[in-house]
Amino acid sequence: MVMAVPTILIAIVITWLRRSVIEDLLHNLAVVCWICANAIWMAGEFFFQDTTRPYSLIFFIAGIVSVAIYYLVILPARKCKK
Repeated sequence: MVMAVPTILIAIVITWLRRSVIEDLLHNLAVVCWICANAIWMAGEFFFQDTTRPYSLIFFIAGIVSVAIYYLVILPARKCKK
């Protein structure tokens, strides 16, 4: 559990540093969401009788949406411009 916080912080820093490239931004944002979801799920299993799954699901879905926006909206739009 102790390593969840620095892992999330480093993922946020990497996302911030690569924000100028949309592909990197959206993929790194998905990674941040995935790490947060796993940390919430883990905390729930350790301390809250596994009651935090619905909260972690929000972050899992946010990560999927982030990647889906890139592959379903941005990438096809770029291919049409070429």
